[in-house]
Amino acid sequence: MLSEPSTIHWHGLHVPQHSDGHPMYSLAPGQSYVYEFEVMNNAGTSFYHSHSHNLTAEQVYKGLAGLITVTDSEELKLDIPRGEYDLPFVIQDRTFNAQNQLQYLHGMHGRMMGFLGENILVNGTPNAEFSVKTCAYRFRAVNGSNSRIYKLGWDDGTPLTAIGTDAHLLEKPETRPYLMFAPGERIDLWLDFSGRAVGSKLVMYSLPYEGAMPPKMEEQRLGKKSSGGMGGGMMGGGMMGMMGSGLGQGDKFPIATFKITEKVSDSPELPKTLGRFERLTEASVDNPNKPIPIGIDMKPMRPMLNGKSFSMNRVLDFERVELGSIKKLKYFMTTAL
Repeated sequence: MLSEPSTIHWHGLHVPQHSDGHPMYSLAPGQSYVYEFEVMNNAGTSFYHSHSHNLTAEQVYKGLAGLITVTDSEELKLDIPRGEYDLPFVIQDRTFNAQNQLQYLHGMHGRMMGFLGENILVNGTPNAEFSVKTCAYRFRAVNGSNSRIYKLGWDDGTPLTAIGTDAHLLEKPETRPYLMFAPGERIDLWLDFSGRAVGSKLVMYSLPYEGAMPPKMEEQRLGKKSSGGMGGGMMGGGMMGMMGSGLGQGDKFPIATFKITEKVSDSPELPKTLGRFERLTEASVDNPNKPIPIGIDMKPMRPMLNGKSFSMNRVLDFERVELGSIKKLKYFMTTAL
């Protein structure tokens, strides 16, 4: 039982307000609530997590999150991997203390830019390895990290194929050299090992990239600039020391190893078409010429939208929209990072 308030929020599922896990509905320790709603979504991979105000990050970090898989009749018509060939692939970064217990550090940069751990886990396992056969798999990848953005790619440069993302199948498979993967995001990967030799292996990496952090922090991460000589300009190992990790945002590192252990002759072929959904266009919105402006103001330790900080029970005019309407929003920064 948790010793602090909590509530559950859903990514990908359309649910009524009372079951959406708004922080105002947080339960005190010892209280209980049954989330009850009908799942109306198409087939896909959804995600749930703790959602209490000022407690979300650490509660998610310590495990209050997970997957929800939805299947429908349209998906069942497709010849895609199922059963033992349909697997979860939850990527997380975590820090452990000397007693090998999860450690969440409440530093200034962790609060502003997000906490980063230096140990990469897949399905809760460090240095994860998967034994696979010479056939196609569906790996339901979930970025379960609090803040880390991954750039997924194979060590040998083989492209990655996605068949679904964020709670629905794509219209058709999409193959790319790499896939960017943000926190809370889901990507259903089609990983085909058909042409691989038994005994060989593939390593999935997070490939290096730039631009995920403000310019000054990016310069320090890449070693382009020093400001004082105290561990990269900041005590305790520089910027990463203050964020809780020596593994920076945008660094290269391995995520999981796939070992081909068995040859099989039967494997589904990659479908040419997958799911059907209505694609929104500029013509779909109610306010094409008057987008709702949302200015992001990053004051020290206090992010604001349109000059207002979060209030549990206050709803501003620009936040009120009609149910079922489609709005165009314009986001912009009002302060430099």
